[in-house]
Amino acid sequence: MITSRGYKEYLVILVVFLLLDAVFIGTTMPIFESLFKEVQGKFKVARLVPALLVYFLLTFALQTFVSPRIQGYRYKQIIKEALFYGGLFGATAFGTYDFTNLATLEKWKWSVSAMDITWGAFVCAASTGIARMIFTRDLRRRVA
Repeated sequence: MITSRGYKEYLVILVVFLLLDAVFIGTTMPIFESLFKEVQGKFKVARLVPALLVYFLLTFALQTFVSPRIQGYRYKQIIKEALFYGGLFGATAFGTYDFTNLATLEKWKWSVSAMDITWGAFVCAASTGIARMIFTRDLRRRVA
């Protein structure tokens, strides 16, 4: 059963992920645009529905598999665990995409994959960590 806190945490993870990713995509778009032109022969803007489904699924997976592993109640511990588990999940999820591209697309670049996997580790760690810090603070207020 999903609690109202669960829904709120999902929304926080989703919003933080979307905001951070919008900044990343905005700053790295020239790199990806050039690569997609090289790989596909043209640059094509992503289709909205499949793109949104990726965010919804990644957020669901972060809340389901990463967030419960963050057990600390001190901010330092939360940050440490979020960086580890969120980063590990992000590197795995983004790595699956990037290594599949490296395996199947002749012109896909290792440098872009390295950047993307690093980003995936960071954005997943940050999104989950920020949500857990917000809800840990909220829990502290209710206990006190």
